[in-house]
Amino acid sequence: MSKYEVSNSASGHSFGVVEADSTEAAIEAVCRDAGYDSKAAAEAAMGRDTELVAIELPAVSLQYPVPTIDGAWAASRETHIAVATAIHAISDSSRSADDIWAEPTAAEWDHVCMAVENYVSAGAFAAEDDGRYPWGAEAVVLK
Repeated sequence: MSKYEVSNSASGHSFGVVEADSTEAAIEAVCRDAGYDSKAAAEAAMGRDTELVAIELPAVSLQYPVPTIDGAWAASRETHIAVATAIHAISDSSRSADDIWAEPTAAEWDHVCMAVENYVSAGAFAAEDDGRYPWGAEAVVLK
C-alpha cells in the first residue's frame, strides 16, 4: 500500500493523504469518506466529473534508529512506545534513556519530537488520532 494525496485538479483543494493500492483506489476512498458509495456515485450526484487526482507520495525513510525496547519501560513511565523508542534511539554512554526521559535538554526534546514524527511518517508506529504521544506528564504533539 502507498500513500496518495488526493486533490481537486481545478481548485487545488486537498482532501488529504490516504493509504491505498492505486490512484483509483485513493480517489474512491475519498469519495466514500465524503459519503458517496463510489466516485461514479459522486459524479452522478454532482452531474459532472469530480476532477479528483491522486498523486503517490514518496516513501518516507527512517532517519532515526528504531531500537527494540521493553514495553514495560514505557508503560512504567506512562510514555508512548514511539516516544520511548526515540528516547532510547538518541541515548548513549553520556546520557542514558532514564536521564533523557527525566530531564531532557532542549536539543534532546527536539530530537525525540523529530524521531517520533519520522517514525509515524515512515509507518514504524501508528499515528494517534489526536496527534499526542505521552511523555510522562508531558507529550510530544504532532500536527
